[in-house]
Amino acid sequence: MSDENRTASTGKMEMYEHYCVEPGCRAWGSFGYDRGRGVTEWWCYPHVPRDENGERKMSY
Repeated sequence: MSDENRTASTGKMEMYEHYCVEPGCRAWGSFGYDRGRGVTEWWCYPHVPRDENGERKMSY
């Protein structure tokens, strides 16, 4: 039993689709990098930015 007088979800649920930013690539962008000011760039696994050791960059 809840003591709230409304349901948990008050707004419409939306799905945000984000694809890889690499030109010509239409793969799902599952790796997001925050660029600041509300801008996020999304990359698929093959195109995710990597450092000189081949490790994924956590920021760039």
